[in-house]
Amino acid sequence: MRRICKIAAILSLFITFNTNGIQASNPIDSLQNVLKKATGDEKINTLMNLSQSQSENNFSQALKTANETVDLAKKTNSTLYCKSLENLGLLYQKTCNYESAIFFFKKTLDNKKSEERIAIILNNVGSCYAELGKFDTALVYHTQAYKISETIGDKKGTALAIT
Repeated sequence: MRRICKIAAILSLFITFNTNGIQASNPIDSLQNVLKKATGDEKINTLMNLSQSQSENNFSQALKTANETVDLAKKTNSTLYCKSLENLGLLYQKTCNYESAIFFFKKTLDNKKSEERIAIILNNVGSCYAELGKFDTALVYHTQAYKISETIGDKKGTALAIT
């Protein structure tokens, strides 16, 4: 089950974040270089990507960067505030800290997003509850994600909700 969790987290990261064409031998250095000139939402996106890259080797630094991202997004009233909260949830999910992941995913849900994003986040919450052995609660979240995905015609989301 943990393997499925890690695969889901990686898939979620892939879907959620992109590197905006940044190619380099050391992604952290490249992102830090982009960060020097970035402003606004570009800076927030770069910080999110940086925190994900840092999470491979230095979780405490990744967490610090992710919190900085949330603070900046909130301070600037950025539309990326929810995405930055979701980023924190993904970081915690990646390290199997499911209670914290659930907290940030639910906080993301408190701030309305597109139906597709809501379904993805509901799936993430369901996966975390499943990892905690709370299968009835997990089923509730996966069922909600399934219904939303089916309603909006998102076949990929529908498939993810039932796997």
